[in-house]
Amino acid sequence: MSDRVSVTKLCKQYEAGGEARRILADVSFDVAAGQSLAIMGPSGTGKSTLLNIIGTLDTPTSGTVDVFGVNPFSLPEKQLASFRNGTIGFIFQAHHLLPQCSILENVLIPSLIAPPAPNAKETPHARAVRLIERVGLTSRMNARPGQLSGGECQRAAVVRSLINAPRVVLADEPTGSLDRSSAETIGTLLSDLRREENVALIVVTHAETLAARMDRTMTLRDGALV
Repeated sequence: MSDRVSVTKLCKQYEAGGEARRILADVSFDVAAGQSLAIMGPSGTGKSTLLNIIGTLDTPTSGTVDVFGVNPFSLPEKQLASFRNGTIGFIFQAHHLLPQCSILENVLIPSLIAPPAPNAKETPHARAVRLIERVGLTSRMNARPGQLSGGECQRAAVVRSLINAPRVVLADEPTGSLDRSSAETIGTLLSDLRREENVALIVVTHAETLAARMDRTMTLRDGALV
């Protein structure tokens, strides 16, 4: 069993107007459990496309993605959905919390369709409460998103990404819509929690301060990582 996410010679192209448009070209890297990688680059260079492929929300044209010893694109659709929900956590620029649900309920949503982990040391509810306390939202646990600040909502989104004890967390501009103070808080949490939870963390960002908190930084230019 591999202990990392490995991307090898990944290519992605789309057909548009009868012509092939290359988005990614021979992208290769790996990130081990407990490590972090920041991917930077101008808008429109394929950063989000790369995250979507690693997260199995899109498929590569060629190349391979190995997520802790599993080629997710070899799995049947139903098994892939289960793998994605249990192995990969997602954080987006917008928190995407359900407005009618409390913070605790929002955090627990991914666990509702995940089978119980065979060796789980705590229930999803206990894990949710512990992580909510860890990010400083204990007093807001039963509040709805509309009662929270943007930074608080994003902290809840970070917890939601971790509720199923994933092996990898993918964050797409997680501080892009936050003020500087809130962005610094999220950056610190991401850096600390990936060590505490032993996840491979891959962050797409324009923020140099966030990238500086990661173990490595690579830049996507003309479809290639440098």
